[in-house]
Amino acid sequence: MRASAPARAPVTLAGPGGLLLPASLLLALVFLALVLLALVFLALCVRLQHILAAERRRGEAAIRELEEAQARQQALEAVLEAMPDGLLVLDPTLRVVLCNSRYATLTGLPLALCTRGPTLRSVLQAQAETGEFGLVDVEQEVAQQVARVHAGTAQPPVERRRPDGTIIELHHAHLPAGGFLVRCREVAPRLPVTAARDDAPSPLGRRIVLPPAPMAPPPAFAAITGLRPRRCLVLLVEDMPVNQMVTATQLRREGHRVDVASSGAEALRMVEAGIYDVVLMDLMMPGMSGYEAARHIRTLPPPAGQVVIHALTANAGEEERQRCLAAGMQGMLSKPVAPGIMARVLQQGAAAPTSIPQAASAPAALLDLARLVDLRRDLPPAALVSLCGQCLGDMDTRLAALRTALDEGAAEAVGQQAHALAGMAASYGLPLMAQAMQALMAATRAGDTRTARTIGQGLDHVFAESGTALRGWLRELGT
Repeated sequence: MRASAPARAPVTLAGPGGLLLPASLLLALVFLALVLLALVFLALCVRLQHILAAERRRGEAAIRELEEAQARQQALEAVLEAMPDGLLVLDPTLRVVLCNSRYATLTGLPLALCTRGPTLRSVLQAQAETGEFGLVDVEQEVAQQVARVHAGTAQPPVERRRPDGTIIELHHAHLPAGGFLVRCREVAPRLPVTAARDDAPSPLGRRIVLPPAPMAPPPAFAAITGLRPRRCLVLLVEDMPVNQMVTATQLRREGHRVDVASSGAEALRMVEAGIYDVVLMDLMMPGMSGYEAARHIRTLPPPAGQVVIHALTANAGEEERQRCLAAGMQGMLSKPVAPGIMARVLQQGAAAPTSIPQAASAPAALLDLARLVDLRRDLPPAALVSLCGQCLGDMDTRLAALRTALDEGAAEAVGQQAHALAGMAASYGLPLMAQAMQALMAATRAGDTRTARTIGQGLDHVFAESGTALRGWLRELGT
C-alpha cells in the first residue's frame, strides 16, 4: 500500500519584525496603498483645479477692471477735449498727468509734450523757446516759474499776450493731495477785431466781436422745458471757486458756452466787449458788488449795455428782487438754480422779469438729496469729493470770520459772510445750514442783534452735523 503525500504548506512572506504574512493579505495591503495614493492624487487634482479656477476668475476681474479703467480714461479724455478751457495737471513730482489739446493751442505747447510724463521744466522750456513769454532769458524765466510753483504760495490769475496777439488768462492752483493745476482761457481772440469806442476805450485796447459757435441742441433741454433749445454765451460772475465749478458745469452740460468772472470789476471789463447773451451775477462780492456792476453795465452803449442780467443769490426775498430791478437786472434766481429753471431763463432771455417764488418755511433736513444727485450726475466722482471737501473747508474758514463779526457787532460783515455761507450750503445740498444763514441774515437786516447772536451760537453744531452727513453720503457712494 502506497503512502500518501504530505500536505503542501501555505505560501508565507516575512512581514515587519519577522512576522509571517500570507501573500494574499500582503497583496491586499499593496492594493489598498495604491488606492489611497490614487485618492490623494485625485484630491490634489481637484484642489489644483479649484486654484486654477480662482486664478482665472481673478484674472478675468483684473481684465474687467482694466477695461473699465480704460473706458473711464477715454471718457475723461473726451471731456477734457470738449472743454472750452485749456487744462494742465501735474503730479506731486511736477510731471504732466493730464493735458488737453486746448491747452496746447492756447499756450503754444508742442503737442508732443501734451502727454503724460514730461516735466514742468520741459513744458516751460518749450514754451519759452517759441517766444511765449516774450524776449526773456529762457533759462532764467524757466527757473523763476518753477521756483514759484515749488514755493507753494497762492498765485493770482495772470493775463498774458501771446505772440499772435491773443490774450489768455491763466489760473494756477496747488492741489490738496499734491500736484499743480493750470487752467487757461482765451480773454481776447486775435480775430475778429473792431475799433474801440473813443469815449470809453477798452482796457484791452480794442473791442472784440465773437460770434457764438454753432452747437448741436442739448438732449435734455426739450424734455425739461418743452421749449426749442437756444444756446447762449453766458458770463458767470461768482467770487467763490467751489460755486463757479458747479454752476459752470451745469450750464456746459446743456451746451452753453461759459466764461467766468471772479469780481464785479472783472465782469464789467468782460461785458464791455459786448459779446454775451446773458450775465448771471452774484450779488455779494468783495470790492464791486453785483448791484454796482449791473448799474455800471447799464451805462455802456449797446450792445454791451443791453445784455440780459439775472442775479444769483442765496437770499431771494422781495426786498432783494426790487434792488436787483432797480440796478437794471431782469430778474433774480435763488441758489442753487434747478436745471429746468435755468434752461427757461436762458431760453426766454429778457422777455420778462424773473423771480423764483419762495416756498413756505419748513424744517430743513441735513441733506438735500435731490441737489446732491444733480451734483453726482454733473461731476466726476473724484471732482465731487474734492469740491465738497473744499467747500466744507471754505465754510469752516468763513464761520470763524462770521463769529468774529458777530462778537464785534459788525452787521455788514455778518451779512456778507452769512450770504456767502448760505450760497455755498445751498449749492452743495446742505439745506439746514442754508436755512440757518438765511435766518441770520434776516435778523441782521432787522437789527435784532440778540436773535443774531442766538443763531450764531448754534452754527457750529449745525455745521458739524451737516458736514458729517455730507461725508457719510459721499462714503455711501463709494467715492
